Amino acid sequence: DEYDKIRPRKLNKKLLKDAGVPLSLKPDCIMGYSDVDGILRAEMPCQCSFAADTMYRYMKSLFEKDFKEVKPICPMPKTQCKGNDNQRRWPWGLVFAIADLSQKEIAKYNKAIENRLSGSKNCPHCDAVTERPKDLRISRVRCTVCPSFKGDWCWNCEGKWKSGGLGPVCGNNDCMAAKINEVLKIKNCGKINAPQNWEIQNKGKDIPTTRACPKCFTLLEYVQACKHIYCICCPHEFCFNCLGDWKSGSEFASSQCGHHKICDFRAIQNFK
Repeated sequence: DEYDKIRPRKLNKKLLKDAGVPLSLKPDCIMGYSDVDGILRAEMPCQCSFAADTMYRYMKSLFEKDFKEVKPICPMPKTQCKGNDNQRRWPWGLVFAIADLSQKEIAKYNKAIENRLSGSKNCPHCDAVTERPKDLRISRVRCTVCPSFKGDWCWNCEGKWKSGGLGPVCGNNDCMAAKINEVLKIKNCGKINAPQNWEIQNKGKDIPTTRACPKCFTLLEYVQACKHIYCICCPHEFCFNCLGDWKSGSEFASSQCGHHKICDFRAIQNFK
């Protein structure tokens, strides 16, 4: 309800104790809250520190995207997180407890998780259950129940499909993909020079500071180290330079990249 949207989020010490989650002495990993701010932080299994409000905002951002991954993953880069892969994957119950969700909110988000697991949504025209396309980059959906004149719709915003092609851009200005294109133009005013350890063809090129994950469109900003990127949401692994799928080893298909494969530079993304 409206109160849940605006109420302050606070850690519940009893819930944390029952879950075996200690309070953290470290600042909040994303917002920087500390004891000076009087805001409690929980120490996650990966040793990262999260306040209730930070966890709530992160959790909401996960539900605003469409991808197959159904377990939340620590949003901190691996270089800044001390946990292993298992510790970085959190159970929803823990996330709900840290985010200080009400019972009504828990029911709401559990329903959303069920829908995500089943890969289905209700058609905005006739309310029939519709399966999402298997390729996450395809957003154009056609209901098999309601009449064809009702038109195709966008899986992301559920609005009428207005553009050509299959996606991800449906032609609606308020859709996720359209917003991502605008953000990429703004944020990529900054450039980086390829670090020496990057194997790339175009050494003189300025590389955009921000990329969108090719699978779920989460915006990721380059900080340091190599071109191997882990998406914090889906989690897809890809090359920050050529945007190809990441594979370790010595043999690669043309669309795959790796630590010792020289790849071609890709300019600022523009989803159409």
